[in-house]
Amino acid sequence: MIARGKMKPDTISFNAVSASGKSSRWKNVVSLYREMICRNLESNSITFSSTISSYEKDHKWEEALQLVGFMVRSKVEVNTITLNAAISSCEKAGKWQVALQLFSVMVRGETKVDGITFSAAVSACREGGAWNKALQLFNAMRLYGLETSTTTFNATISACEKD
Repeated sequence: MIARGKMKPDTISFNAVSASGKSSRWKNVVSLYREMICRNLESNSITFSSTISSYEKDHKWEEALQLVGFMVRSKVEVNTITLNAAISSCEKAGKWQVALQLFSVMVRGETKVDGITFSAAVSACREGGAWNKALQLFNAMRLYGLETSTTTFNATISACEKD
């Protein structure tokens, strides 16, 4: 994947290529991650977040959660971006209950929730037809001092329409 020239590929170069990829090239990101492993390069939260986001595109929520677990076991920082990507991965696969479990882990733990976290969780509820949970999450955003975005409004309205 990475050109073989005078420059030796490292974690930073793999992350740069992965992060700059378009969503239609998600398989390339997964291939890059596998190449990093083969080269014994150390992965970091950027590597994992990019890979988890890539799994989202193909509804591979289990693989996304396995990577989160691997991060925890490897003592790699699991941050808001990583868990937002995992929640979105669950949402895209229709696993709204799992998405809400991840959301709960974030709320109870030390990982900061943000507007993207809430939007992803509300969207997961929409996909699962859980309009009441979507509405609860929407209202809870204010408790966290977060602004509601158009995306969150639309997802909440859509969830309520599905009932």
